[in-house]
Amino acid sequence: MAILNIVTGALKNWKFSVVIERHAEATIDMDTGLYTQGTVSFIDLKANVQNATPNDMLVMDEGLRSVEAIKLYTTVEIIPVDELNKTTGDVVQYANKRWLVHNVTNRSLTGGYYKAIAIRVKNV
Repeated sequence: MAILNIVTGALKNWKFSVVIERHAEATIDMDTGLYTQGTVSFIDLKANVQNATPNDMLVMDEGLRSVEAIKLYTTVEIIPVDELNKTTGDVVQYANKRWLVHNVTNRSLTGGYYKAIAIRVKNV
């Protein structure tokens, strides 16, 4: 338990400002047929941001294991890409770059934080 307190304490002291882009998909109400356009929300939060290590990348699909990536530790849950349900994950704005969140591990019950892996998005 002492190690978990060290991790949580470190998160309080080593945080950087990041912006999360959260994309809401467009929807159609099945009862009324009304279309609601998708939106983008911007969330300011603090996170511990580090380069992802080769061990961190083992949770990624094989084709993504060698791309530029970061890992984030935060006390706020962020949303990963869900290819099965075809939903867009959060995009992290950090160090003048954009990073698409692909994997989130919930460690809120044991350590009070979430760990996310995000890959760099090339600016279009």
